Amino acid sequence: VLERALAINERAYGREHTSVALTLTNLGSAYGALGDHAKSRDMLERALAIEERAYGRDSTQVATTLTNLGNVCRMLGDNSKARDVLERALAINERTYGRDHAQVATTLTNLGVAYGNLGDHTKKRDMLERALAINERAYGRDHTIVAKTLGNLGNAYGALGDYAKTRDVLERVLAIFERSYGR
Repeated sequence: VLERALAINERAYGREHTSVALTLTNLGSAYGALGDHAKSRDMLERALAIEERAYGRDSTQVATTLTNLGNVCRMLGDNSKARDVLERALAINERTYGRDHAQVATTLTNLGVAYGNLGDHTKKRDMLERALAINERAYGRDHTIVAKTLGNLGNAYGALGDYAKTRDVLERVLAIFERSYGR
């Protein structure tokens, strides 16, 4: 259905219209959900080029597409590209929303995971500690978004050999999830 919508939008608006970019983004998400990350990347890269021309290189729409693209690159094992596009998304989000916004925390989390995949667990920990502080202020200490950030942070502590912190953090994750979802 989305492939048909893409063809219709391209005929109606031209290949460079923002409606085409939106359809490409949705199609990229669909391909990603189906496990075809290469096609997802291709759709997102095309959408990104359209959005940069239409909205400017520093728009929030561009940052969102960069974040999606970074996550797809991680899924494809291209962690260097993931890091680069997520660093760009982080800079846009910080300029737009400020350094302590929940959207910044989401980008920090994704970027931290990319750094961890590249073997830089110290940078991963630092990004995730910052994301955790933002998420706790935004959502409260017992929110599931906080628990997910804590889970990633626990993995960073483990990779750095700090097993006591890993245990403490993961016990907190378990407590939050049990309160939220039951045992």
